[in-house]
Parts: sequence; C-alpha cells; structure tokens
Amino acid sequence: MGSRSVCARLFLLVVAPLALPALSGCIGGPSTPPVPPAKVITGLSARPADPSAVKAASEAALAAYQGYLTAYVAAARSGDWNSQAINRYAADPARTQAHLTLRTESESHLIHRGEPVSTPRVSVVNVGGSNDAVSISDCIDATGWRLFDQRKNAYVTQSPLRYTVTVLVVEYPGTGWLVQQVDETTTPC
Repeated sequence: MGSRSVCARLFLLVVAPLALPALSGCIGGPSTPPVPPAKVITGLSARPADPSAVKAASEAALAAYQGYLTAYVAAARSGDWNSQAINRYAADPARTQAHLTLRTESESHLIHRGEPVSTPRVSVVNVGGSNDAVSISDCIDATGWRLFDQRKNAYVTQSPLRYTVTVLVVEYPGTGWLVQQVDETTTPC
C-alpha cells in the first residue's frame, strides 16, 4: 500500500469525522431542535392510536419526504450543494448528509440528469408520544436518473439502479414535519 493511500485513509478515519460538526455549522438552515432517543416499546399499547391522527401524520410525513426528494433532485441536477430548498424539508443529520453528498459530487464535477421514480409507503407511525414520527420505505428507481461526469462528458456506472431507502420523518413543534434520517441501501427492490 502506497504512502498516499495510507495518508488518505488516515485523513478519512481521523480528520474527516472531526470536521463534520464544524462543517454542519457552515451549511446553514434552521437549527434542529433536539429529539430524545427512541424508546423501546415492549408491548402493545392499552389504547389504540387515533386513526385520524395516524392518517394526518402519514400524509404530513409523506409531503415532507416528497418535498425533500424534489429539492434534493433539483440540487443534484444543478450542482447546487448548498441548496436552501433542502433546509425547508430536512433536519440534521439528514440535512448535513444531503449537503455533504452534494458538495462531494459538485467538487468532483458530477451532476445528476433525469428524474428518479419514487414509490414511498408509510411503514410505521408513532403518534401521541413526545415527538410524533413516521418511518417511510421507498424504492428508488434511478434508471432515468443518472450520475454524469462533466469532465469526462460521460455517465458514471451505478449499481443497483433500483434500491431501497428508509426515511425517518419527525414532527418538530413549531417547525413542522422534517426528514431527519435517510438510509440508502444497496438492496435492490
């Protein structure tokens, strides 16, 4: 292994994690209120959730996720890694993750072309607790949404073109529903 490779690995393992908190302050956007850690539910609740509250939470969370995805796709298309539109729909850590991913692509002269096909569905709804939250499972079909290298004037090979995304959307009192976590997998769907 060459010394450049060792230095690059050391940078990624030691310096990059230390820089993330500093960079997140530079990105801007509304500050994210703290969210208490999730509590383990050991059994069924004695009272069922109000169906209208579940429906309202599901609709609001899906709207926030679709707004986030639309803003992310537009920023990825234009190379605008500091897109303020993302900040309207996302809280940390998802907001910082999106901006850093877009910044890395922008600095590498990579943009996205086309549109992804998204098929989100609500998988879990938690209402009535200290923070209402909704988990969304999505299958992203990126067949028509390709990564393009502007320097090489060529598309970058991506695999898989259809993959699973799990999203956590949380209601922040006074702010509304925001995407808090986005976990992409390489699991085909």
